[in-house]
Amino acid sequence: MRGRGHRAAGSRGFTLAELLVATVLLSFVMSMLYTITYSTLGAWRSLDHGYDPYGEARNAVTAFRHEFENLIAGGDTIFEGTHDEITMLVLSEPFEIKEAGGIHMMKVRYYLKREREGMLTLMREERLAKGAVSSGEEENSRMMSTSRIDYDRATRYQMASMLSDFSIRYVWLPAEGPRLPGSPPQDMTPEYKTRHDKDWGFPQAVEISYTVGDPEGRRTPLHIRTVFPVRQTTARKSLRELIRLE
Repeated sequence: MRGRGHRAAGSRGFTLAELLVATVLLSFVMSMLYTITYSTLGAWRSLDHGYDPYGEARNAVTAFRHEFENLIAGGDTIFEGTHDEITMLVLSEPFEIKEAGGIHMMKVRYYLKREREGMLTLMREERLAKGAVSSGEEENSRMMSTSRIDYDRATRYQMASMLSDFSIRYVWLPAEGPRLPGSPPQDMTPEYKTRHDKDWGFPQAVEISYTVGDPEGRRTPLHIRTVFPVRQTTARKSLRELIRLE
């Protein structure tokens, strides 16, 4: 009898309080494991598909800065754009290295492609210059207009995706009026335009701003705004002339 009583006491189960504590701890551990696993799978999925929207956005800014700093002097006959695209003539390395390595003259266009979910994708189009278009008037001319250059076929690349907004502004610094000798320069307020025509000449700078989101929803949207000064000779216009450009 004593042995049976001892075995019965030894096989006694957990109390309700102990079960509740164990359930709470198990739920906490499972929640932590789910969070870690979800984050790991999200990171693996991004790497597996080569997709990192934040990295793409930074790389797009780097690529644009490199090409914008290599605008060709006299390429203002090509330079044009609106609030969501820009075209320019540059001297830089093409993305399609297999077809043409080294530095080349190219017409580069950055523009937007709208996706089904309402998101925006920044695209880049490059066309290598093949030579000047022949014409009777230009055969005897020593200076070939950049607007008469012939180009190879267009090659397109995706630069940044998951953009919720994108805008380009063309920054002009009005030319100073007459001032007395020895007087300090005037404080001129920049003028911002949302379009640029070919015959306007180079502005003083270009501002690009956009917002890129995280498709997994784990991070806050990344806002980018960068101003790129023009290193070539720019067109200086009076404030009255800039107002008439609209």
